[in-house]
Amino acid sequence: MIDRVVVSLRRMSAVKTLRNACAALFIAGAVHSVRGETAARSDAAIAAAPTLLIIHTPALAPTADAWAEYRTATGWNVVRRATPDSDNVPWRREQIRRTIREEAAAAGASPFAIMLLGDADDDAIPPWMRTQHDDSLRDWTFDAYATDLPYQFINDDQSPDVPLGRIPARTNAEGLAILAKIAQYEHEPALGTWRRRVTFVAGEGHYGPADALLEQMFSRMVDQLVPTMFDVSMTYMKPSSPYCPPAADITQTILDRLEDGALLFMFVGHGNADAFDDLYCLG
Repeated sequence: MIDRVVVSLRRMSAVKTLRNACAALFIAGAVHSVRGETAARSDAAIAAAPTLLIIHTPALAPTADAWAEYRTATGWNVVRRATPDSDNVPWRREQIRRTIREEAAAAGASPFAIMLLGDADDDAIPPWMRTQHDDSLRDWTFDAYATDLPYQFINDDQSPDVPLGRIPARTNAEGLAILAKIAQYEHEPALGTWRRRVTFVAGEGHYGPADALLEQMFSRMVDQLVPTMFDVSMTYMKPSSPYCPPAADITQTILDRLEDGALLFMFVGHGNADAFDDLYCLG
């Protein structure tokens, strides 16, 4: 008999969705807060301030207003630009990139960063589709992958020139919720042992003998790259692994790890649309 255990994401209570949590961490790292006064600044101060370009969908204009107000209060010179209204997705991508390059040029030598405010689909702020030329990384069903990297190319040298983050909000409620989380984190950082915790959850590779090599590589990377000051938690969805809980407890174990909190929570594996992975075990 084969039991199928699905580690569902729908049961998250304290974490809401991984999408919002990851977006919050990403943009908080890509757009560093610069403390400043809320009073009006002189022209010289504005010229010296870092520039944040917010590219947003028209529907998220209220959220963009709130982000602009918050970042202006923390020392940024904020520029807002709505995405063009067109069903021609390639044309929209190019227009967004043109806007980014124009604003980067206007910023001159001042620090410049980009925030994409909108979901990563063709109806919002479309990502770029790039061909994967590395056979070891290519999906056998689809040889392209989505990325925002070309938006960071200012001078066509295929190398990112400016920091960029995306808030993949679909609604104003989602965008404002992420803003509230980041504002709270920046002004009232939560203290606790979670700051010294790194949590890994991994699915089985199903590559046969190569799995053992991948496991060794992963263990070596963790040993070498994660500083000893951090506590490392590992949940590996492979029945023969000592890091695998009983099949019936896996979902709750992962939810507990999420709710415990961690500086970094990382899933290593294939993943599914609505779950981390499927676990097949004989029983």
